[in-house]
This record gives sequence, structure tokens and C-alpha cells, in this order.
Amino acid sequence: MLPESAGILFGGGFPRDDSTEIRQAAQRAISYVQRELESVADAEKPAIVLCDRGTVDGSAYWFGAGDLFSSVGTTLD
Repeated sequence: MLPESAGILFGGGFPRDDSTEIRQAAQRAISYVQRELESVADAEKPAIVLCDRGTVDGSAYWFGAGDLFSSVGTTLD
């Protein structure tokens, strides 16, 4: 079972603010941490990986111009 990336980041002191720049930075960081957690889990070859939240979730919290997926170099697909 993988922990929630946002909890790891915000619990570790990542800044939280209502500014668009900080909100976007937080969502990018959450996406990167989530992908790395999934990579580590995949390397351990479990039968099932259960995520509290996945990489698509962050798009619901994206504010401002652009989109989360292009910002982190991926697509919804």
C-alpha cells in the first residue's frame, strides 16, 4: 500500500499557499513523488499496488494556465 504523496510533502514542510505558482508547484511535486512511489513499488514486484491517490488526481487541484499533465511531461493517457 502506498502512502498519499501530498501527506508526505506537506507533512515534510512543502509550502502551502493560495498563490497560483505555489499551488502548481505543489501539484507537480505531488505528481513526481507519486510516480516515484509507484516505480519503487513496481520494482518490488508485488501482486497488487494500492494507491491512496493516483497521478490523475492532481489535475483536479490544478489552477491557472496550462495543465498538470503537460507541466510534468506526460498526458492523461
